[in-house]
Amino acid sequence: MQFARFFRQAGSVLALCTIAATSAVALYAQRTPAPVNLEVAFHDYLMNHPDVLIEMTAKLQREQAKQAIENNRDELAAIDGVPVEGAGDADVTLVEFYDVRCGYCKAMAPTLDRALKEDRRFRVIFREYPILSEESVLAAKAELAAQLQGKFAPLHSALMADRSAPHQLDEKKIIDYAAAAGIDTATLLKDMASPAIEKQIADNRALAAKLGVAGTPGLIFLGQSHTDDDLNPGMLEYDALVAKLAQMRHIITATTVHQG
Repeated sequence: MQFARFFRQAGSVLALCTIAATSAVALYAQRTPAPVNLEVAFHDYLMNHPDVLIEMTAKLQREQAKQAIENNRDELAAIDGVPVEGAGDADVTLVEFYDVRCGYCKAMAPTLDRALKEDRRFRVIFREYPILSEESVLAAKAELAAQLQGKFAPLHSALMADRSAPHQLDEKKIIDYAAAAGIDTATLLKDMASPAIEKQIADNRALAAKLGVAGTPGLIFLGQSHTDDDLNPGMLEYDALVAKLAQMRHIITATTVHQG
């Protein structure tokens, strides 16, 4: 699947570059009386302007991401059984695909906590995406089981703050964190083994694949309409997140005024 996507994207980028380069070569030919070898001119153009390929690739990836978000927007925004924090009437929603064992996700956790406290029009939908280890899967199941008891937030905070070495975040440590958060651990263990939680993690993985989210954190911003939506493949520092929210709200306002 990944190879197929790569070759489709590479072909699309090449097609776009061909159009751009051909136009440039044609313009050059009009201004040059001598015959032009298009193959050589095309090669020279791309070699002398590698930024064109980078720009075309970025543009194509962004367009593909926005289309994928639009195609799967209802599923992205669905919150039945999914952990959510923040304003119920938010004008911007961040959907975070994350792994509890991901260092970048851990680094971004305080940023999201601060933004949720300071921005009353912002909310986060947390989508478990355990891709790093079996510990990641265990922690994801525990968080979703805690959600059933209304205790997602305290367990999530504890697990994101955990700095255990690899293979040390075992079931006992997770249960200790859960007990400290006031969670019924017997019920938690039972729910962690439920098919419903297995399915929720599988659904998140399938959704991430459709969106092209290959790593964590995968950040998808949803505005008030699909035209405002955007994907950010990687963590954001607090100032960058605030700037992104301000940018989206400017887009939202402009769109609303235009439509009105």
